[in-house]
Amino acid sequence: MPIRRAKKDPITEAPELTTVREAQAAYAQAEPFIRQFIALGQLLAFAQKAVDQTEEAKKQHATLGPEVDRLKETSVDLRDELDGLRDERQRVVQDITDLKNDLAQRQRNFVSDVKALEATHAAALKDARDRHEEALAELHQQQVNVEGAISDAKAELEELKDEQRRLVARFA
Repeated sequence: MPIRRAKKDPITEAPELTTVREAQAAYAQAEPFIRQFIALGQLLAFAQKAVDQTEEAKKQHATLGPEVDRLKETSVDLRDELDGLRDERQRVVQDITDLKNDLAQRQRNFVSDVKALEATHAAALKDARDRHEEALAELHQQQVNVEGAISDAKAELEELKDEQRRLVARFA
């Protein structure tokens, strides 16, 4: 953008000032130009600073570019690893669920086996008691029969003794 120049540059082409009033009038004329000059200087400094920062950013980008690329690759690798870990976690959760279901089924089977065993045991105990009762009843009956036989034998023995005494008394 071309710089605009005033038709008459009050500083370079100013006549020699002889009075304070002329100097103040010349300053009043030059003041907007001075302010513009200061503003242009500030703008130039800002522009130079922006250029310097742009150059610094370019250098940093050149330095950080490979690092950013490496981080992107690492990010992709980490995403892949995370996906793998998620899949593994899902498999582990499924395995745990399967194991829980298997355990629950085994517990149900165990409970039914225990109940069946208890029923079998109870039946075996009842059968054993019944046989024991029968054996006791048989033994009791045998005892009664033996006692009866002993009683009969004693009675017969007494009869034989009585007969022996009668025979001894008769032949004596």
